[in-house]
Amino acid sequence: MIRRFALLLIALSLVACTGEGAARRTPTASPTLAPSETPLPPPTPALTPTPFTWRATLVLWLDWDDQQLAFLEQVMRTFQGAYPEVYFDVRRIPSEVLQDTYTQETYNGGGPTLLFAPAEWGRAWADEQLVADLAGFAAPDLLATLSPPGVESAAYQGKLINLPYALRGMVLYRNQSIIPQAAANFDEFLTLAQTATHGGVVGADLERGIYYSAAHLYGLGGTLMDEQGNPAFNTEAGLEWLSLLKDFERAGAAELSTERDVRLFKEGKVGWITEGSWKRQELADAIGPANLAIDPWPAVNGGSLSGFVWADSLYLNPNSTREEQAAAFQFISYLLSAEVQSRLAEVGFIPAAQTARPRDVQVQQLIAALKGGVPYPLHPDAPVYWDPLATALYAVFKENAAPAAALLQADDQITTRLLERRTK
Repeated sequence: MIRRFALLLIALSLVACTGEGAARRTPTASPTLAPSETPLPPPTPALTPTPFTWRATLVLWLDWDDQQLAFLEQVMRTFQGAYPEVYFDVRRIPSEVLQDTYTQETYNGGGPTLLFAPAEWGRAWADEQLVADLAGFAAPDLLATLSPPGVESAAYQGKLINLPYALRGMVLYRNQSIIPQAAANFDEFLTLAQTATHGGVVGADLERGIYYSAAHLYGLGGTLMDEQGNPAFNTEAGLEWLSLLKDFERAGAAELSTERDVRLFKEGKVGWITEGSWKRQELADAIGPANLAIDPWPAVNGGSLSGFVWADSLYLNPNSTREEQAAAFQFISYLLSAEVQSRLAEVGFIPAAQTARPRDVQVQQLIAALKGGVPYPLHPDAPVYWDPLATALYAVFKENAAPAAALLQADDQITTRLLERRTK
């Protein structure tokens, strides 16, 4: 029997914080895609029980909607067919209070067995030893089935602090009625975009705002910071990055923290834009699902364009017993199987498993596109970088500042702020 409870909590007050520097366009991440109107039947892969079984009740905390919870119940019932003495206590906790609730409860020796939460929350928990290391559970064969950016987000100080079950991120959208084919490399991208630019239509209108463009630096082989959180972008790779962003203008148009690209794309006047995966349904509704494609990132200069990727992840509570942890990881492995992951797409998620085969062609394209992305920087000092880098981009592309001088100024500002932050 699946035991299921709803945990009602009073939402904590949320304080909106604004960073220093010029205003910027910040992507608002939605956790899911629009769910399918015709979901598949319950997952029924053949589960082969281990030679021994467990007697355990797994407590799951998450913030899923009713359709997603109904799907999870189907998954749990199938799992119980192989492990009948494993029970489930599922509690829905609003995401606004989930992080603090887990921290408090786990610190005091309680909390769930399994937590479904964003990867960006994990490092602080790992520092406080509030999440278990999954390295001893996760075999290389399992990790090889998962999207690399999701696995990279889970690695921290030699540990595996979570495992991704779904992904979100920046991707390259294409209107197929304007540009019928994807581009294999940036030169081809420019050629196709320039050819399509005429009669009030532009081939591409790419966003150069920092959250949208910083991942391209990683795609070129560079990085914003080293492992200690110190600046590492003021290099030849950094100059190459700014040169690439300048070349965006050759494709038709380029933005710097505006909504114009999205508006024009929805009006059918742009061939390519970069936007969040959570915009997929909105863009499809605007131009027609048959016209919308999500492309792999084009190769450029020995690397490729790229976009940041965020993972929705599974955490194992260190307060759980060994038997609970073993049963929980067996359930995690099932959740990450190709069969279950394929059906996860039916309730609005982008599967983290590369082996998933969802019915929706655009979700298939999203899986492939996000595989070529890079993990969003999870270092605790990362927030220090955004405003100085946004200012540098504004200086280069709006005030014609020299790229080398702009990078040096951003490096100096960040170094000063990091010193202040670390000596408090």
